[in-house]
Amino acid sequence: MDRTKSPLKVVCDAGPIIHLDELDCVNLLNDFQEIFIGPTIKKEVQKKRQNIFSRSDLQVVESPLKTPTDPALLAMCRACESS
Repeated sequence: MDRTKSPLKVVCDAGPIIHLDELDCVNLLNDFQEIFIGPTIKKEVQKKRQNIFSRSDLQVVESPLKTPTDPALLAMCRACESS
């Protein structure tokens, strides 16, 4: 059976990438067209799994952080920072 990449894109946290790599199953993420991660996530993954991005063919896209503009969301972010 010929498998092609899904047209789906995914936003991923560090945990799934790290744990799939620990299980030698990070190739499961290759089914996604692109995997979006933030700069902090990339640093965390590289800290735990130093060469994961250079030795795998994951289509990882580092997405820059954007400051939210919605007032309610900004208030929630400030509340999280102060706790």
